[in-house]
Amino acid sequence: MKVFYGLVTIWKVDWIFLMMMMDLKVFVEAVTQEVAQISFDIFVGYHDEEPNSSVQDFEKDNAMENYGVNKQYENVTEDFGTFGRDFFFFWLSSIHTYCDDDTPAIVVTTHCEGKTNNVIEQYWTEITRHLPDHLKTHLHLENFHGIQFPPNKIDFIAENIVSLTKDRVFWGEEIPNRWAKFEAFLKQIIKTKKLLRMTEVLAMKDIADSEQEVLDMLQFYHDIGAILFFNEDVLRDIVIIDVQWFVDAFKYIIADKEHVRNAGLLSRVWEEFNRTGILKDTLLNEIWKPRRNEKFVEHKENLLLFMQRLGLIAIGPPHFIPCMNKKSFNKELREKVKSASEKTWILLYQFDFLPLFIFHRLVVLCIVRNKWEVLQNNGELCLYHAAAIFTHAYQNIVIAVSRNCIHIQVFSLSENRHLSRQSTLAIRECLHSCILSLMNTFHQRLDFTIGYFCSETEIGVELENSFITEDSILGISDMSCPRHGLEDHHDINVSKILEYWTKHNPPEIAVDQREESSDTLLEPQNMQEPEENNFRRFALLTRLARTAMRIYFDSIIDQTELSRLLLENQHDMKNGPFKFTKQQLPILFPADSSTVSSMAFDEGIMYKIFRNYAEIPAPVSGWAKPVKHEDITKSDDIERIRSYRNEHAHQTSFVMKRDVFNIKWMDLSQDDHTPFHNA
Repeated sequence: MKVFYGLVTIWKVDWIFLMMMMDLKVFVEAVTQEVAQISFDIFVGYHDEEPNSSVQDFEKDNAMENYGVNKQYENVTEDFGTFGRDFFFFWLSSIHTYCDDDTPAIVVTTHCEGKTNNVIEQYWTEITRHLPDHLKTHLHLENFHGIQFPPNKIDFIAENIVSLTKDRVFWGEEIPNRWAKFEAFLKQIIKTKKLLRMTEVLAMKDIADSEQEVLDMLQFYHDIGAILFFNEDVLRDIVIIDVQWFVDAFKYIIADKEHVRNAGLLSRVWEEFNRTGILKDTLLNEIWKPRRNEKFVEHKENLLLFMQRLGLIAIGPPHFIPCMNKKSFNKELREKVKSASEKTWILLYQFDFLPLFIFHRLVVLCIVRNKWEVLQNNGELCLYHAAAIFTHAYQNIVIAVSRNCIHIQVFSLSENRHLSRQSTLAIRECLHSCILSLMNTFHQRLDFTIGYFCSETEIGVELENSFITEDSILGISDMSCPRHGLEDHHDINVSKILEYWTKHNPPEIAVDQREESSDTLLEPQNMQEPEENNFRRFALLTRLARTAMRIYFDSIIDQTELSRLLLENQHDMKNGPFKFTKQQLPILFPADSSTVSSMAFDEGIMYKIFRNYAEIPAPVSGWAKPVKHEDITKSDDIERIRSYRNEHAHQTSFVMKRDVFNIKWMDLSQDDHTPFHNA
């Protein structure tokens, strides 16, 4: 059996259609006829690569993000297998990232000739039983269909699509009647034109009362997937009205088998592109030339600008398409960085779920927005499948990706070139800004935690149970590793870890986090810059707030109650919709269960337990909502501490103005309704 995963965009529908089938075209044509009452597109490609090459091909397909992606693989009829589960998990995780928690998915499986409903339902059980509970919220048995060939049950699937579409909250949303004229115009003009100039749109009569309304209308149709429009820089002058045409333009670059046949004398150039992602303009013209009717070459400049805006390509010459890059950042290269004469500790951005295309888009931003120069080695650019090395301000910057982390390290291979803390802090702030801008493009913002590994390692290698959060070590000089209390026990040189990544060296703070009094913690130090002192004092206050949260935690969940709560909710904590991260789970469920203690819990762990497993009322404004100054319940204090902790953890500037400091200090520390008072 071959499996197809495809994304369907149906007007403003934000649900995903996963299909398993052999003859895709027959199915698409049949469904299209059945649901003609709804305007929708199915953006697809098709590949026949062997399963062992599918991960790379999956990345190529996935680069299109929610504009149309697919993947097929074989031999999953009787046993779904690890390979199938991994892809199924990846796609559902992507759905969960892009869409609402309850966004429904439709699953269609083929080759059900002679299969009873019981057999089909058993297959459903097999492919879903390994999924965590928070992903199962997208799956319902009534949205699972088994079909035969020639396709049967098409009417049932069509009805399913229509029903789900009409159930979505936006169905029936009102828009100005005059916008319908623009939509009708699109349906006609799309047959002959693929894009419009803004001047052409503004010249249309009776579609809007003002230029601002035109922009609002274009943004609306962009949001529902009908057009591509970005109201920024040079892109605001162009509106791509045929999104499928745009998808095809990129698809032909990365997934068209005619590449080799059409490359001719450029075959070596194509081989380089296929290996490195480096795309010369002459090859791009050759790839697009056979499709003259599509006018890709004619509109090349605008197509490339939109592709770059979506993080699919860095415009050259030569151009660079990260998802095509197969070069390995091997052990020899990692050891070369590790042996550098000077280097920072590896700074980590840890995610619960990290699609590889996030890393690809980050690399594009470093090239395009940051204008960092890519380092060269033996005549080749240091751009790899899972790493990239840049040079900026006489500093070498390596960015790598592992399963759940983005790794950042600055290094120097020359004894005459020393690292500058001013430069490394600027690099950190620049990358942090890039990552935040990427996170904000998702329907549900991908969250991350900043930290480090507790011991030195090669960049790009993810150490199990070795992640420590940055805010847990700020203000400390040295400490015993909280991750390795018995086996592989070691101390952590905090000053070395933070030397280049924070404004001040920890030794001048040197605070023991459990034994110093609050008066000592908050006593002003003889620091030269008041704004830096403000930042430091508030950082120490947030640490004291963590202690206050723990005191309250222990007052409602003592050791006996904690052991019972963890035992009863172990499955949900590992697999449920509010599951803990793989770094948090060993703290909650150590090998020796008798050693579990709230003393090892940070704010994130305590907050999740408070919110999801402790019987306490929600804050006045609700969980994960901003807390008003006048909200003074204990739950409000918990939310207040969490909010300030997250804000502090994601800081890249280590100064705080006096007026900002005063507001935050009063909100977190005043006596009448402070978390310290409640604790």
